[in-house]
Amino acid sequence: MGVPGCLLLGILFFGGPEVTHRVAPVLVTSELQAQVPEDAARARYQRAREDFLALQREGQELEPRVTQAARTLQNYREAGNQRALSDVFLNEFVGLSNRLDNVNVRSSTAKSALDEARRELLRVLRSRETNLLAELERVPAPSRARQNQLNQLIVDIRREVNQLEREREPIAEVGFRPVPDLRAAPTDGPTELRLKAEFLEGIAQGYVFVISLVDEEIRVREQSALLQRNARDSRAAITRFDGDRPPGTGAGVRTPSGQAADGRAGDARTDEPAFVELPLVEQIERLRSVRMQAEDARDLALSRSGNLRTQALERGGPR
Repeated sequence: MGVPGCLLLGILFFGGPEVTHRVAPVLVTSELQAQVPEDAARARYQRAREDFLALQREGQELEPRVTQAARTLQNYREAGNQRALSDVFLNEFVGLSNRLDNVNVRSSTAKSALDEARRELLRVLRSRETNLLAELERVPAPSRARQNQLNQLIVDIRREVNQLEREREPIAEVGFRPVPDLRAAPTDGPTELRLKAEFLEGIAQGYVFVISLVDEEIRVREQSALLQRNARDSRAAITRFDGDRPPGTGAGVRTPSGQAADGRAGDARTDEPAFVELPLVEQIERLRSVRMQAEDARDLALSRSGNLRTQALERGGPR
């Protein structure tokens, strides 16, 4: 299940050169998102996750049935049994195919809602962590009990952040379309050329939204890097993405088998690490590379749109 696409440095380009294009949702500022209650953000995320997983399961159940119906049609076609062919096509294949198409569309929408709900929850958790870290710096040295309490709260938040981050690939989550190579056909009039130009401008607007999302991902990681540097300069080396390390306690405890001391699976893997497990500097570099590609694609879409509008004027169209 899922939407087909091609890969560009880890970005999934969802969709294709169809006439309609997805309207990019409005990017809400971090300050506003931080005001969302944590429980409300977590509940929204859980609902979105359950909805998406339910649609995934439904699609996984339908796919083999559609495949089997298609094979049955092929068998009847090869046997020349037109009556059975028509019966299976009308009473089985069409219904199953339509259901699967509907599930795929709903799944794509649910995936976008899940991605946004996850981003919202991450913003809320990171805002709370920042506040806890600031409070930890203000706690007097003798207040050991309060320090330990704040440390544990920070560890708990980081574990949840780690889990949320491991469910996603931030680069792949930023989905956008390739720029179609729309050109003026000899038979195109001004109206057709303007429609092509408007379509390309919609594609360009999608890239503007992609750039906004990537900027947010970069900002979060730059803030994390700054927190790490400040922590090293003050009381301890605080690694943001190691949920097993309380602030100021050194490295997280892991068993020889690669498991954390609490029994959770460790990171002893030989395959390529997930994006979130890369050093922050490398994550930021990759995101900046993606941003540059998005800017190039936006500019290309606008350039092609401009050419089409110029040709529309040359062929007698209004401004």
